[in-house]
Order: sequence, then structure tokens, then C-alpha cells
Amino acid sequence: MKAKYLLDLFVMMVLLTGFCSCSDDDKEGTFYVDKSDLFLMMGNKDNIFILPNEGNYVVKSLDEHIATGEIKQTDNGDGSISLLSVSVTPVSKGKTTFVISNGIEEKKVDVTVVDAYMVFDVGNQVFSSVGESDKSEVGMKELQKDPFLSMNNVFMLVKDEAHTMYLFESLDDVEIDETSRSTSQRTYKSKGSYEMVKSGDTYYMVLKSGDRFFRFEIGGNPTGQSILKSFFNLNGLKSESSVPEYLAQVTFTEDLTEEYNNKFQGGFSFVGRDYTCTMLSQRIYKLPFEE
Repeated sequence: MKAKYLLDLFVMMVLLTGFCSCSDDDKEGTFYVDKSDLFLMMGNKDNIFILPNEGNYVVKSLDEHIATGEIKQTDNGDGSISLLSVSVTPVSKGKTTFVISNGIEEKKVDVTVVDAYMVFDVGNQVFSSVGESDKSEVGMKELQKDPFLSMNNVFMLVKDEAHTMYLFESLDDVEIDETSRSTSQRTYKSKGSYEMVKSGDTYYMVLKSGDRFFRFEIGGNPTGQSILKSFFNLNGLKSESSVPEYLAQVTFTEDLTEEYNNKFQGGFSFVGRDYTCTMLSQRIYKLPFEE
């Protein structure tokens, strides 16, 4: 009986040892990635960070025509690694999946590549009608009737073949989720197109929606103008990163003097709408829909 008891105890210890060993192996093989899906724009690289930062990792894109990945490490200079990540490079618009492995375990990350775009928040507007007193009053009333842009509108200019423009009614229509830093799916007020043109030393933005047509002179602070011109390649330069890491402002001035003089038989020296817009970091906003 004693021998049987000892044998049973030995078998139990072997099983427990094997179980613990397997558990330790599983633990050693476990790694983590900082996201399960990645949304990025054409022209902008991004990273998927890996922990622990030691191990032999490999990454495979299931469709390298959409995006490619490469294991990157940041060296502290003393031979130790401070950061380990998958550097993601977009190739074309679409969706793919990255499979990251350490030889024991695999993690999958869904990758979506979209056209690059710029986001503008209309934070201030000024309507001006200068001329004969009676005409100025008429002009101001007419200006306030149905402007295409208004306070707290948000509009997006997409770098696609159609030069698509989306206009949202207000910031409430493009809510930001603090966890994913993405926009909710809301219906846009207007969809149209845009064009960036140059006349002499002046740049203009033309917005079209249905049968409506609006032409704005581009102004604002040097930082805002530089980012905008570089993003749309207006100055012949391609920005190293088309994502502004900080806020910058631009102004859009709609000069309606000639139109109002024709409409009201003269009397105006200047009529126009002036908008001050903040250029929001594109990493804050995502296109809220796929069409």
C-alpha cells in the first residue's frame, strides 16, 4: 500500500512539473503589441510597438501591395534596446493584415490605408461690406443669408483623384473618441470637390458642391501656409511628413466685390467673407466613412 502511495505521489509530481514547465514556456513565448488595428494615410509611416523588446520577431504583410512592414529597433547606444516596433509603410489604398511572430506565438494587426487628407476647423468668421451706406447694409444682410462655410464647420480636403471635399455641419458632427482618437460615423452636410490654384504670387482654394462655387484667397500665419502648400505640393516641395504635429492657422477670404457690384448696380468698394481656420492634426481625425 505504501509503495502504491509513493508511486501515485511520484506520478502526480511529474504531472505537476510538466504542467508548470508548459506554463512557463507559454509565459516565455507571450508578447504584446500596442494595437489590434492601424489606420494610416498614404505618404505617412506609422509604428506598431512590441513588448518585450527582446526576441527574434518577424512580420509578414498578407498583401504587400497595400502596406509593408519591417522590424525596427532603437538602440540606447550601450547595446541595449529601448524600443522595438514594426515600421509600417503604406503602398496603396486598401486593407491588409500583418502577422507578427516571435517563433512561438503570433499576433495579427489589421491595417487600413486611405488617401491623405487635411482637416480644417472654422473657428472665426468676419463678414465685410464697405461702400455707400445704404448698399453696405444691403450687402451685410445678403452676406449672412446662406454662406457655404460658417462658425465651427469642419471640412476635409482629401488627396484623391477626385479631389474630394467633405463639409460637416459643426464640430458636434465629428466627435472625437478619446480612446481611439477617431471620428464617429456621422452624415456630412455637403460633399463636393476642391482645387488649389495660383495666380501671380497668390494661392486660392476653390470649393465646389453641386451648383455652388466658392473661391477663397489663402492667407494666415507662415506655418499654416507652409504646411498647406507643402501638403498639396503647391510650392513644388514634398513635405517629409504630411502630418502636422502641431496646430497652425490659415485664413480663407472670399472676395465678392465684383459679384455684388454687378448684382446691386455698383456702390461697393469691398464685399467679402473671411474665415480663420485651425489646421487640425490628421492623427486626431479619421475619415468617418468608407464609400
